[in-house]
Amino acid sequence: MTSPQTHSRPSTLSALALAIAALSHVGAHAAASQDELKGTKLYASVSIADDSTDSWGPWSNFEPPAAGRDVSPALPKVSTELYRPLAQVPSPVTPSFGPACVAGGLCGFGAFQGNDSSRNNNSSMSVAPHAVQLAGVVTQTDETALPKAIQMYTTALTPGVSILMPDSGELLRIENTDGNSYMSDSSVQYSRSSQSESNGVQRNERVDLYGSSNLPEETQLLDGSMYTNISNYTKGVEGQREQFSSSQGRGGPVVWGYTTSDADIAALRADKAKASYDGYAYGGAPVHMDVDLGLGTWTASWNDGKDGKVAAYGGKADGTGKVLYGSVGFTAEGTIKGVMLQSTSVGTKDIGATVSGQVNAAFYGMQAAAIGGVADITKTMPASPNLQPASVGSPQSPGYTNARYVETFTAVKVVDVKRD
Repeated sequence: MTSPQTHSRPSTLSALALAIAALSHVGAHAAASQDELKGTKLYASVSIADDSTDSWGPWSNFEPPAAGRDVSPALPKVSTELYRPLAQVPSPVTPSFGPACVAGGLCGFGAFQGNDSSRNNNSSMSVAPHAVQLAGVVTQTDETALPKAIQMYTTALTPGVSILMPDSGELLRIENTDGNSYMSDSSVQYSRSSQSESNGVQRNERVDLYGSSNLPEETQLLDGSMYTNISNYTKGVEGQREQFSSSQGRGGPVVWGYTTSDADIAALRADKAKASYDGYAYGGAPVHMDVDLGLGTWTASWNDGKDGKVAAYGGKADGTGKVLYGSVGFTAEGTIKGVMLQSTSVGTKDIGATVSGQVNAAFYGMQAAAIGGVADITKTMPASPNLQPASVGSPQSPGYTNARYVETFTAVKVVDVKRD
C-alpha cells in the first residue's frame, strides 16, 4: 500500500520560499514592517502577521494525534467528516443501541406498545404502537442448540419513538420444567429480573422474551413476545417522605432467530435466485412475498392488498387515531441489502383508500428459508363493510382515518427457482 502524497503547484512553493528568504534577509538588517508582514501570505488569505503561535490555523479542525484527547469506545459513532475520520460525540450524548443485525447473527423485530402510570398524581398514559428492531448477542452457551444467555439491543423503527430500555441486559434461558406448564416443548423463555435501592427509591426491572417454533427447523426463526417493565417505589418513613410509585411497561409480539449466513446470501445472489414466501401476520392477515435476490428487490401483499375482517380500537369519535387489528390489506415493495429487506413504497388495492409507512424484515435460516419482520403503516379507509365493531352492541364504523397498523409477520419459502 503506497502512502498518500501532497501535491502543490511549483509556483506556490517558489513564491513562499522567496518570501521567507526575503524576510530572513531583511531580518538581518532591520525588522520587517507591519505592512510587509501583512503582504506575505502563508496559506489562503492568512498572512504572517495574522498567524499566531497559539493557533493551529486550519489544522485546528483536524483530529488530535494518537496521544491526544481520549475518545471513549463506548460512545456511539454518529458522524464522519472529511478531515475528522474519528467518531464525533453528539450533544447531548445519546445512548448506544448496540450492534445492528448481521448475517448469521441473532436478529428480531417487534410491534410494541405500552402504558406509563404514576400513583402520586393518578396519571396514566398509553404508548402508541411502534415498530422495533432487535439485535442480539450470545453471552453464554452450553450443550443445547439455543444459547444459555443472550442480550438484546432495541432500536426504534418508528420515527419519533423513544425506547424504554435499549439494552435488555443479560437474559438467562428458563428451562422447560414440569412447573412451567405454560411452556410447550417447542417454546423457550429468556428472562432477567433485578432490584436496586438508592436514596430511598426501590427500583424493579424485568425483561421477558418468549419464543415458539411452529416453523420448520431450517428456518431458525421463532415467534413469540417480549415485555419490559420498570417500576419505582418510594414509601414514606414516619411521615417524612410521601409515598410514590410509577411504572413503565413496553411489549408485544416479536419474531427473532438466526439470520441467513453471508455465504448463503452470496450464493443465492450469484445464482440470481428468485423465491416466493407464504405466511401470516400476527393479527391473522395472510402474507405473500416474492423476492429477486439477483436484482436485490422484493414485492409483498398483506391479505392480497385489500381489507378483510378488521377491528379498529381507540382513537377519536370521528375515526381518527384508531389502532387496527385483523386482516388489514396493503402492498409493499423494496430492496434487499445483505440479509435485510426494507420497503421503498407501500400501497393498497382498496378503492379510495390511502396508506403510508414502512416494512422491515430479514432472511432467516439456511438458504434464506424464511422471512420475518414488522409492518408499520397508517391507513385511511373511507368505507369498510368488513370493519368489526370495537365491542358488542357498539355501532359499526363506515371506515377509519389515519389508523395505525403495527404487526410482526413470518413467511416460509414455498418456491425457489433460478433466473434464466
